[in-house]
Amino acid sequence: MKTISEHVARALNLKLSGDQINRLTKRYTVNSAAYWAYLKGRYHWGKRSPEGFKKAMEYFQYASEKDPNYSLAYSGLADCYTLLNYYGATPSDAGRSKAKAAAQKALQADEGLAEAHASMALTKFWYDWEWHTADIEFERAIELNPAYATARQWYCWYLAAMGRHDESLAEGRRALELDPQAPAINMALGKAYLFSRLFDESIRQCKRTLELDPNFIPARYFLGQAYEQQGLYEEAITENRIAVELSGGFPLGQAILGKTAALAGKTEEAQATLNRLLELSNTSQVYVPAYGIALLYLGLRDSERAIEWLNKAFEERFIWLVYLNVDPVFESLRGHAAFEHLITRMQFPGMG
Repeated sequence: MKTISEHVARALNLKLSGDQINRLTKRYTVNSAAYWAYLKGRYHWGKRSPEGFKKAMEYFQYASEKDPNYSLAYSGLADCYTLLNYYGATPSDAGRSKAKAAAQKALQADEGLAEAHASMALTKFWYDWEWHTADIEFERAIELNPAYATARQWYCWYLAAMGRHDESLAEGRRALELDPQAPAINMALGKAYLFSRLFDESIRQCKRTLELDPNFIPARYFLGQAYEQQGLYEEAITENRIAVELSGGFPLGQAILGKTAALAGKTEEAQATLNRLLELSNTSQVYVPAYGIALLYLGLRDSERAIEWLNKAFEERFIWLVYLNVDPVFESLRGHAAFEHLITRMQFPGMG
């Protein structure tokens, strides 16, 4: 009996070796409780919301307890710890060690698991900024399972961050061919279009994603970003506001909304958001990423303080800094000596 992945691979005429076919058909646990918990975990993980990740972690943890050698469960845990920081829900130092430990456990349980290599690649990319190692791990994951769409999705983002836009879009399109109904895969291409400055294409792709799931938070955010780049601030504010409501008001989303409001001339609203988030940050009531404060100062056209807070985000090792060299939101800072120095500190490939 063929697995779904094997059917997809054959339908797309992917040339698979005997080892690759064996991996696609392999059963990774004989414990049915662990297996079903893992599937439920991936379902909640696929929602790409802070609450979804927390629910998914409960299922992945349960699966790993039922079968301590269940490599997929550890890979799922690693992906949750990493993506929680992507949403600004947890500090990097809280998620980094846990994500790497879980990815390492996945690899120890099964070195030939594509998902484990993809999880490790994402930690190397987003957390460690080890660009070469991340590249190797992504390529290894795709080699092990060419039909694993998530590995291609994340590799698409990695390539975009490295400024390899043609390769990025090619990987994003291949991921979409592999899993055309997954909102996360659809949105990934919209994000790649944004970083490639193809804003019309980004808008179309994000709208396609929202047709699949109107509540998919990342698509709302990147649609707002694309609108903003085209000067369609009211449309951007609408999308960002929906994203904040869907997420329960997480601080990074509030900062993004405030930044767009500032660009739209709603200075008082943006300043009120900035004051509120600074107060939260100072009282340690909730984690407020320095990156979010930087975005607000950027919207308020205070370049000096924006760069000051971006440097604080560097010290936090905040995930979104990996896109610093390609994200169009920072276009106004390019050429500024302090900003260019920060780019240099990131040690992106090909920068000497």
